[in-house]
Amino acid sequence: MEKFNPLKPEYKRAEDLPEEERARFKNVENGFVKKTAIDDQGKAEDMARMSRVQKGYEKILEFKKKGLYKEAQILLEELEKDMDIMEKG
Repeated sequence: MEKFNPLKPEYKRAEDLPEEERARFKNVENGFVKKTAIDDQGKAEDMARMSRVQKGYEKILEFKKKGLYKEAQILLEELEKDMDIMEKG
């Protein structure tokens, strides 16, 4: 039995794959990828947002210590947008 190779040129979309392999793949703009790749990308984006939020809160504290309350408020509003995105997932 031939080993499955998703890189074969005849496979353009998930529907083109052998039926027993289709459930593991998802169509994207220029072809298809493993579903786990999409999950991993989402996790990486969430981790990057969390890092930005953490660094942002540290910056807010610095702003407040320096009396830069307007700058702290602007940054807080930006961070809240990131938090909303993460909550909606």
